[in-house]
Amino acid sequence: MVLKPWSWLMVMVQTRVFGTTSYLILLVALRWWFSTWFSLQMSAPTFIIQRKYSSFNGYASDLVNLLDELNVNKTIFVGHSMSAMIGCIASIKRPELFKHLILLGGSPRYLDAKGYNGGFTRSEINALFKQMDRNYTSWVQAFAPVAVGMNNTPATTEFKNSLWRMKPEIALSVAKAVFLSDWRRILPKVFVPCTIIQSKRDPIVPNSVAYLHEEKS
Repeated sequence: MVLKPWSWLMVMVQTRVFGTTSYLILLVALRWWFSTWFSLQMSAPTFIIQRKYSSFNGYASDLVNLLDELNVNKTIFVGHSMSAMIGCIASIKRPELFKHLILLGGSPRYLDAKGYNGGFTRSEINALFKQMDRNYTSWVQAFAPVAVGMNNTPATTEFKNSLWRMKPEIALSVAKAVFLSDWRRILPKVFVPCTIIQSKRDPIVPNSVAYLHEEKS
């Protein structure tokens, strides 16, 4: 199973390698990140959406419900960025559904704290929220290349497009759920075996966070 919040194109490229294996691959898009027929048909008011997905618990519950509905267990879960923590939370809720967690560039907390380097100060996060609220289109243009973190035009374009598909108010709500979260306390409760992967130059998540994952998981 691959759960990834933004680049569907990149997910398809990455999973081609499994095409000749015996693995059954389930690609899952986080709700509200893609302009699918399903998402366009959803009629829930914005405030209800924002309330359910104000933390990663809403996404983790969706993941568990999906696995139950499809009668899938012993999953090898691959989650990138916020999806890494969603997988951790889901594995605590229902550990029997997971065989292994592969966590790419995940972080339990993005804000700096005493003795902890999360990557952002509170003033930096507040400025990010203000930019999103004032001019969402311009914010996407500036943020996407930084978040992708490499000279890859197709990946940057895909990320921009995925962000532009979201309503600005939903995007801001998701950003608050991500950047104001603190899931450090749950890491010792993750008993499903994990593989933690962190790039050398991640513009969002410091390398020290990966070591925290390793120590606590």
